[in-house]
Amino acid sequence: NKGKVASGGSGGSGDDDRNKGKVACDGLSIVQGPNYAIAKLIQRMRAVHSRQTGHKVSMTVGPPTATWSVLHAPKVGDAARQMYRFKPNDFYLVSTVKPLLFMFLINDMLNPKSKANPPSKEELKSSSSSSSPSPYDFIIENSWHGGIWDSGFLTRSLGPSAYIIAQIEKAAPVVAILTALAAATAYRYMSRAS
Repeated sequence: NKGKVASGGSGGSGDDDRNKGKVACDGLSIVQGPNYAIAKLIQRMRAVHSRQTGHKVSMTVGPPTATWSVLHAPKVGDAARQMYRFKPNDFYLVSTVKPLLFMFLINDMLNPKSKANPPSKEELKSSSSSSSPSPYDFIIENSWHGGIWDSGFLTRSLGPSAYIIAQIEKAAPVVAILTALAAATAYRYMSRAS
């Protein structure tokens, strides 16, 4: 899921310095389709562009949350409710996430040291700026990823596994009842035979 970031295309020492100690996370979920992935990419690109052109931008990665858009699709909802089984991942209630993300927004808007503030002209000129070495740092600063960034799993592999667990869990009572009926029938048959 994550690994060391390779140096950038130019191969210069600035790329190596900027990426030192950084990791990459392949967190793309394909379950919501290509339009969702493209929309999220465009959202990030617009945020980076706005910040680079002098605007304050607050953008926080939120954790997997039990929102209507997640739960309205039965398969996605079933899988999402099982994410806690793949530690350190978790699935949060809206009532937990909403106030905390609001506090991140307030911090971004009021804190003069927040990375939501646009970079200075000096930082823009220096590609290896120490205060904001990556144009994505303002997104990462307050991110609350729910565990996936620290997980040994790919986002796209967790979903199917979690969904299978959900289906087994749903079927467990029926299987238990059928097993009990089969055992009772076998016992009755065996006691008559003897």
